[in-house]
Amino acid sequence: SLIDDTIGDAWRLDAAKLVDLEPFTGDAAFLQQLGEVKRARKDIMATYIKQKYNVTVPADSIFVYTNQADSSV
Repeated sequence: SLIDDTIGDAWRLDAAKLVDLEPFTGDAAFLQQLGEVKRARKDIMATYIKQKYNVTVPADSIFVYTNQADSSV
């Protein structure tokens, strides 16, 4: 996978290792590849939804929303 190729696979057992991706946040080539991977995964998800539920979902409309709790509240 792109992440494995970039920082190794230790992150699979320790998510804190994902911080090792930080130096690549300004790397245009890495970000381009990441965008391609994300698009491919969205296409796969849209196909799955169509096959499983007979619902057409445009891949461009698939996104992940996370709401991180603010511990100061």
